[in-house]
Amino acid sequence: MRRNLKQKILCFMLCFVLAFGCIESACFVQPVEAASVKTQKKKALKAYKKFLKQSTISWGYETNPNNEFGFYVKDMNGDKIPELFVTCYTTSAASGYERMYTYKNGKVVELLEANHAGFYIYPSKQIVVVDGAGTGGAFTYVCKLGKKKMTLMAEAYGKWVNKNDDIDLDYTYRIKTAKTLSSTDDLYTSTGGTVVSKAKFTKYVKKLTGTKNFTSSKKTVPYKKNTAKNRKKYLS
Repeated sequence: MRRNLKQKILCFMLCFVLAFGCIESACFVQPVEAASVKTQKKKALKAYKKFLKQSTISWGYETNPNNEFGFYVKDMNGDKIPELFVTCYTTSAASGYERMYTYKNGKVVELLEANHAGFYIYPSKQIVVVDGAGTGGAFTYVCKLGKKKMTLMAEAYGKWVNKNDDIDLDYTYRIKTAKTLSSTDDLYTSTGGTVVSKAKFTKYVKKLTGTKNFTSSKKTVPYKKNTAKNRKKYLS
C-alpha cells in the first residue's frame, strides 16, 4: 500500500513538473517574437524619421527642402512594421507626386512611385491602387503587398485615340496578372494576366479592395506635414 502511494505521489509530482515546464517554455517563447517585431518597428520609425529630417530630400528629378513634404506611416503587408508614404507638395508630375517606402535590411527602400498619379490605400486588404494619367494615356494598377514580395494583381491602361474626330481613351483591362514587382518600373512593362471587360475588371478589383469605387477620395493617403512636431508625434 505504502509503495503504491509513494509511486502515485512521485508520478503526480513528475507530471506537475513537466506541465509547469511546458507552460513556462510557452510563456517565454511568445514575448521573444513580440519583442522582435517591436524592435524592428522602432528601428523602422527611427530610419523614417532620419530620412524625413534631412534638410533637403532627393525627389525624382528634383531636390526639395524637407518642409515641402508630407508623410504617413501604416502597416501595409501585415507584418506589424509600418511602411512610409511620402508626398511632395511642390513637385512636378514628372518627378512623381507620391512614393511608398519600406524598411529593409536596415535601410529605407522605395517600393512604389505614383508618377502622374496618386495612391489609394486599403491596409486591411494589403492593397495599394496606383491611379493616374499622363501624355501617353491613363492607368490603374492594383498592387498587393505581401511580407516577402509585392504583386501586381490587376491593371487597366487606356491609350489616347481619335474617335469620330474626338480624343478619347481606349482601355485594356487585365486581371490575375500575378506579376511580382521589384519596383515601379515593372508596372509599365506588364503584359500578363487575362484580358476582360470593364465590368469583370471592376468586379475583380472589388473583391480585392472591398469596394467598386476603389479610387474614392476617402481612400487617398492622409498625409501629415513634415514638421519636427509631427515627426516626434508619429515616428517615435
